[in-house]
Amino acid sequence: MVKPLELTDSEMEMLYSQLVSIRNVEIDQFWRRFIILIGIQGVVFPIFIGSFSDIIGTKHDFVIFLAIVLGFLLSVIITLMVRSNAFWKRFWENKLIEFEETNNFKFRIFEKGHPPKKYVAENKSISSGYLSATDLAFALSVLFTLFWLVLLVYYSIKSNCFNDLAPINTTITSIASSNT
Repeated sequence: MVKPLELTDSEMEMLYSQLVSIRNVEIDQFWRRFIILIGIQGVVFPIFIGSFSDIIGTKHDFVIFLAIVLGFLLSVIITLMVRSNAFWKRFWENKLIEFEETNNFKFRIFEKGHPPKKYVAENKSISSGYLSATDLAFALSVLFTLFWLVLLVYYSIKSNCFNDLAPINTTITSIASSNT
């Protein structure tokens, strides 16, 4: 356990305020990044691809395939960003919990645990589970990732891009059979 700090009340208040500010900066940065990336993913990216396909024609399968791959990669980045944010948010909240416990605060804002039973009883919508906004952001990012993955597999099968691998497969098979 960490030793309590020898600080005055005003210094303790200032330090606590700074810890809360750092946590809030993490949350604020997350939501700014998330909104921008989801905006690109959900609105701008399909419009751009649609416009680009109209300009160059629909015969350019590579552009469509590249767009799907970029969409998939962007959704993976969003998912990793959400997971990273959840870690840092928990990290700073744990620091605040530790600070409250070691300095014997009378109140515990960041104390671990579930909401009080009275609050849960009054708000039946949360009684079945405690989903945070970060959990919902993670679910949305995974949904986008799965969407792009399904689209990638579907388009790969539809455009017969696996047929281009047939000479490679034949070469590998002939090498394997000659070694036996």
